[in-house]
Amino acid sequence: MRPHLNILFLLPDLPYPISDGMRQKTFYLLEMLSEHHSCDVISFYSEGQGQLEATQKALPHVNFLAAVSMENGLVRSIRSALNLLQMLPPSFARFQSQAFLANIIHATERKKYDVVHYDIINMAQFQRFLPTIPAVHSPNDATSLCSYRRLESAITPWQKLKLIIAAKLLERYEKRNYGSFSKIHVVSKHDAEYLNANLPVGCVEYIPLGIAGVVAAHPPRRNSLAGEVVLVLGESNLQHVSAGLIDFLNEAAPELLKQFDRLNIQLHGKGTQKAITGHPLARNNRIKVLSWVDDLNELIRSVDVVVLPDKSGTGVKTRALQAMACGAAVVGTQAAFEGISDFVQSETHCVIVETPSAIAGAVTQLLLDQEKCEQLGRAAAKLINANFSWKSLASRYECLYFSAIERWHE
Repeated sequence: MRPHLNILFLLPDLPYPISDGMRQKTFYLLEMLSEHHSCDVISFYSEGQGQLEATQKALPHVNFLAAVSMENGLVRSIRSALNLLQMLPPSFARFQSQAFLANIIHATERKKYDVVHYDIINMAQFQRFLPTIPAVHSPNDATSLCSYRRLESAITPWQKLKLIIAAKLLERYEKRNYGSFSKIHVVSKHDAEYLNANLPVGCVEYIPLGIAGVVAAHPPRRNSLAGEVVLVLGESNLQHVSAGLIDFLNEAAPELLKQFDRLNIQLHGKGTQKAITGHPLARNNRIKVLSWVDDLNELIRSVDVVVLPDKSGTGVKTRALQAMACGAAVVGTQAAFEGISDFVQSETHCVIVETPSAIAGAVTQLLLDQEKCEQLGRAAAKLINANFSWKSLASRYECLYFSAIERWHE
């Protein structure tokens, strides 16, 4: 039996409500670890003070020590400029809070922690204030690699310049500072290989993201006389995701709408409404934007095909895991399956294509072949539920903290 740990979590946002992959990871990580260990949290928040109360109710065994608002407006702009002068990533500015730091110092003076968890790269900047405590940094992705890949979907010269500057500064920070952490945790092998090139052997740990329990594969969908439904998933507030969505609307959607006269296309994800504003298809009554749904699993089970048209990106996409775990027939780009590419096989668990026209072709074939949809869905659900449930990953995440402590004392 492993000893009890006191773990301090420093988070960029409260993990509830679970509205994206980052929150999902921290929520289920805290839920799992708090069953056997003491988990204290100091976090920023993004949705008002009510968010803290809701999170405390959702995670009753976790100790939330403080929640601090993020920096915005003029202060953030000034700090971004100062960060550039100091060759630091500009994104750090939003989280350079004296109140947050004061809470960290206060917590560590009152209690002895075995290890500190720094979530995403913006939290890593606080590690220099706690140099004597074993440290786990969980950026999820190799953040500089993610920025470099997003260059592929940048449209304007200004966007490209900002991404190049961000990528160079992030890469510089990773090379100079990641070695001071006991463990660096990323969610895909590709990101681990990228970081391993510049870090000590054994520093980087790959553990994928999971899904919340086993999700049963859906039964054959409702009566097809009601018309076909295609669901496009993605956080379109991210440039590389919105670029893929726009390409889908420009090239794939018109072809599908023409070929299937009862087809409806549903778009779901943060920023989608804004991303398609002004697009010729935005007012088409057969295309519907779903800003929020109470049960994404139920939505996924109600459609014929799920599309993930990402143009670039790194890491595991939780929407890919969730759609496949629900037994959906999923069509997506290689980028959409990036973090699980070692597990999935195109035409067996999903359909992997690269261009909007190829997406249209794959979706067409699936809409005309219900049996193929069900075969893909069953194989996908079996694969994801066997390898990517949080329950199956729990011991690996727990070992991450013990190995960080051991490495620190070597």
